[in-house]
Amino acid sequence: MKRRIRSFIILLCTLLLIPVLPVYAGVYWGERVKITEDDTVLDTITVNGVTVEALYSPISVMTQEVYDNSEYSCSAFAKRFYRDVYGVELAIGNTNSDAPVAYNGGTFVETSQPVIGDLVTKKTGGSHYAIVKEVNGDTAVLIEQNLWSDRTNDIALKGRALSGETNYTYWHYHPEDNTEEIEAFVTRLYQLCLGRNPDAGGFATWTAKLKERRISAAEAVRGFFLSPEMTNLGLSEEDFVERCYEVLMDRSSDAGGKAGWVEKLKNGFSKVGILRGFVQSVEFTKLCASYNIKRGSLNAYWRDQNAGVTFFVVRLYRMILDREFDANGLNDWCRKILNKEYTAKTAAMHGFFHSPEFLAKEMPDEEFVPILYRTFLDREYDTGGLAYWLKYLSEGNERDACIAGFADSVEFRRLMTSFGISG
Repeated sequence: MKRRIRSFIILLCTLLLIPVLPVYAGVYWGERVKITEDDTVLDTITVNGVTVEALYSPISVMTQEVYDNSEYSCSAFAKRFYRDVYGVELAIGNTNSDAPVAYNGGTFVETSQPVIGDLVTKKTGGSHYAIVKEVNGDTAVLIEQNLWSDRTNDIALKGRALSGETNYTYWHYHPEDNTEEIEAFVTRLYQLCLGRNPDAGGFATWTAKLKERRISAAEAVRGFFLSPEMTNLGLSEEDFVERCYEVLMDRSSDAGGKAGWVEKLKNGFSKVGILRGFVQSVEFTKLCASYNIKRGSLNAYWRDQNAGVTFFVVRLYRMILDREFDANGLNDWCRKILNKEYTAKTAAMHGFFHSPEFLAKEMPDEEFVPILYRTFLDREYDTGGLAYWLKYLSEGNERDACIAGFADSVEFRRLMTSFGISG
């Protein structure tokens, strides 16, 4: 009997220690993620082509002052999201009784049917801000950030059931009507890029995309500059760069700046890479602001990321393969060198001199050795040096040993230094 009573008491205590968790039908709570004690990006959200990171920080003292002034607070994330995606400064504080305010244009309207990017505020139990990351049926999945502390050492993507929700408010942002400014910007692109007035269909399409924020100003610029119509104009590298100045900086070029961009365009940079440099300029940023339009940015190819590496690889194509580069090959070799899969030296030695294209030439030694001089020493051969290396190969030595002799020379190290790269 005593044994049964003892077992009953143990069972009762065990049941009392098990937490009772609320059940939410159809709510996806997401994976709980342990926060490390380093600055860590645990999640991101991409809206309108702009990716915003949710950050977490090991701040052990959670005071209101620390929280309010930290870039890791929930409100800081909401502000950063709307600044980066919509270009507006968000006014939110520690109370959620009023609608959020966008200082520089647009309004927030409460909605019961949120979409990705909508702002979420908490009504009671302390202020809180989040952004809608997904909408799955009647459930909204939120992305948010908080300070790390010894009291709250994990965080989750939180799912909120939309039906019957009473403690959270969803706000949809409506940008201010800047139709006239967008139309003026699109007209400007037609006139300056293509040299003509817009046609009705194209004008309506570009205006709608910009107005609905499906694309940024930078993406519109890319569309015009890389359009078949503009390509068919047959602009030279110099003319293409000059047009970049006129369209994106609203001025004529300066000699030094133009020469630098033309050199890049002639030696491996893509047109997108050139446009990327211009759209990141202060002038284009101000130009977009004058039209009340989001500037945006353009992604770079590998060949557009480091001029020294790109110029070096283009040189290998011209010196070793005796032809101009192909875009895919150039991009791939730049990626390999920038990711340190190859050094500049091994790219030349084993990548290009061992390529099927070069080996298929079946080049005699008298043609092979001069190419080594031009590739590694950046000069023509001297008579004595040529005779030495031809004799060296005639004695049965491998070409790889000959290549290594040139690649390890002081002259080649100086050449690589001039490109800003190491062996």
